Amino acid sequence: MAYVNTTRAVRKGLLADLKDMVVSAIQARRVYTRTVTELNALSDRELNDLGISRISIPAVAREAAYGKSVFVRSRSSSPGPVRSAA
Repeated sequence: MAYVNTTRAVRKGLLADLKDMVVSAIQARRVYTRTVTELNALSDRELNDLGISRISIPAVAREAAYGKSVFVRSRSSSPGPVRSAA
């Protein structure tokens, strides 16, 4: 008896890819908001125990939700006034 297995590579369409990106963005945003909410609920002493200041809560939440490399701008790439060497 012979056995034949045929498979086809199924490529997801553009709309399915877009849907996946939107769902992923919504999930990341939920992680960000939940992290900000939970860290804001902590006292200053508890935040200090964790090594987090109140001002850095959004940055910590961004890193938790989107990863370390997102939203990081190097000093050299930031636009600023150009000074002449006079």
